[in-house]
Amino acid sequence: MTRVFLLLSILSTSAAAQFSGWPPMPEKAMLLLAKGDSQGSVAVLRTSAEAGEAVSMFWLGRSLEELKGVPHNSAEAMRWYEKAADAGVGVAAWSLGRVYEMGRGTPPNLTQARKWYTKADELGFHRTALTVIKVRWFPGTGDLEYEPAPASLQNPVPLPSPEMAFLNKPAPNVTPDEVDLLRVAGLRGRLVWSGGDPGMFGLPARLILIAQKAVTNEVSLPLPSQGSIIYVQNDAKWETFGTGEPAKRSIHLQPQSPDVPWITGVTVELEEGGTQGGTGWVWQRN
Repeated sequence: MTRVFLLLSILSTSAAAQFSGWPPMPEKAMLLLAKGDSQGSVAVLRTSAEAGEAVSMFWLGRSLEELKGVPHNSAEAMRWYEKAADAGVGVAAWSLGRVYEMGRGTPPNLTQARKWYTKADELGFHRTALTVIKVRWFPGTGDLEYEPAPASLQNPVPLPSPEMAFLNKPAPNVTPDEVDLLRVAGLRGRLVWSGGDPGMFGLPARLILIAQKAVTNEVSLPLPSQGSIIYVQNDAKWETFGTGEPAKRSIHLQPQSPDVPWITGVTVELEEGGTQGGTGWVWQRN
């Protein structure tokens, strides 16, 4: 536990948040890190990686990408991630997909991101990606209309730091195809965009939760592995619309405060353990 804590305190926040399920860093490199010798740790990892040790290849790539105290080199990090992935390290393939998705040191490329996320999954490293879109529904008698987010609200406070620039991606919005699916689901009236959280560590598994009444008990629903699935609650029955194959992992909707019953807690089960949380509007079709 102490070693893990030391690693998480040394690595950047984004790395620490994703540490679960990674292979342990080789002990000699980790002890050097614990002593504050980042460059020494990288040197040890490089020697081992060049000798063909796959886990060291991954950790060398991770260190070159964002370890404090050493020059960052995204291109070289990507090269070591690919070598480690080719040697069978699933988290290395996932890391390479994340770099391509975010555009960290390389132009964003979702085709390459999908390729490496798929390889990570084949190698047994599964991550849940969730795009939560918050939309308010005003029931009415007319055909369903949608008011998208104004440009000023899509990403109102860009982060100027080059290290965090990958976070400056637009907030997710409802697509015309998804509005059509909502019409098929029977909604009439007006939808208004209220916010959105992008799925940052995996290809977006878009999810819109629809209900009109408060959730009084926790509900568990399968999470799409990719594509769009719209959940519509019709009395006690949940129906799904759209594309995507439901995965073994699931989402859980928990009732919130009686003061704000229309906003519901959303918790996502990660396949490798742990959860990811958020909030979203939950409606119900009468």
